[in-house]
Amino acid sequence: MKREIQFLLLEIIDMINDIEITLQGLGLEDYRNNRRAKIYVVGFFEGIRDKVNQLPDEFKEDNWKELWDEFTDIQKIFVIDELGVNEDAVWKTSKFKLKKLRMFINEVLKGKDNFKMSSVFGET
Repeated sequence: MKREIQFLLLEIIDMINDIEITLQGLGLEDYRNNRRAKIYVVGFFEGIRDKVNQLPDEFKEDNWKELWDEFTDIQKIFVIDELGVNEDAVWKTSKFKLKKLRMFINEVLKGKDNFKMSSVFGET
């Protein structure tokens, strides 16, 4: 794996860590009422999206394109028209999908290409 790809994947993991640290100890209602946490978390997700966009298409095609597309389209998931950010979607993604993304990236960084998507994401 190219060093540039490894660097981007490690940056994504760092942003996942930042989101988890920001949300540590917060419940959904706490999150909804914490403007700073909402700004930070959405900013980190934008950073993840930007890093995913920088990954070469060939790499994404070889490594579960659907997953990368989901995080590239994250703004569509989070934004409710012009009304603002869908806090529930941000929360659910932060609490459930990011751990799975981290597991997947760690497997890719270890060079394991013989594992199944279901082993990381459950049955799909």
